[in-house]
Amino acid sequence: SYQELQLENQRLREQVVELQRNRVLLDRYRELLALPVEPELHVISARVIADLQSPFVRTLVANSGRLAGVKEGQAVTGGRGLIGRIVSVGRVSSRLLLLTDFNSHVPVLIMPDNIRAILSGSNADNPVLRFLPKNTVIREGAQVVTSGDGGQVPIGIPVGVVRIDDDGHPFVQLQEDLHNLSYVRVILTRDIAPPRETEAQTLPGAGR
Repeated sequence: SYQELQLENQRLREQVVELQRNRVLLDRYRELLALPVEPELHVISARVIADLQSPFVRTLVANSGRLAGVKEGQAVTGGRGLIGRIVSVGRVSSRLLLLTDFNSHVPVLIMPDNIRAILSGSNADNPVLRFLPKNTVIREGAQVVTSGDGGQVPIGIPVGVVRIDDDGHPFVQLQEDLHNLSYVRVILTRDIAPPRETEAQTLPGAGR
């Protein structure tokens, strides 16, 4: 109906505004951190299919695999932010470990203070922040994005917002609702080959 179309147009306009805001935020974070701009990421969409038995508690199975370029360790997002990483890959399907699983550990940045931490799952709905620097004060409402440390997950992917529990411990309210995912996006990062021995010998400081 006409009314439904109006509502849909309004929702799309709101999404465009939110995307523009996120773009500005990420550009600002890059300036603050003096980060190099990464090349455009190659992303493929995959449909979430019925989950199967798994040694992990919180996983999903997606209908894209090795033939599409999917590899273990690659980041997976929903429509709003990071949801997890690929843990096993078949020819035409792959299993992704959600951020809420106890085995999930992702390096993150807490903005705007540029605090590094590890986002760890606890098999509950909200992952927690671990390995924070000593005497760090984390503000409620601070934005959490991926740090890019380790090289597999690109820098700057939105993750969520810091909340403080009743005991004063920080956790992260995720951008994405992990319970209602129909489609996901896999970020196809390339493996970085180490330099050959001959290259290494010509690098500054090599062989000292």
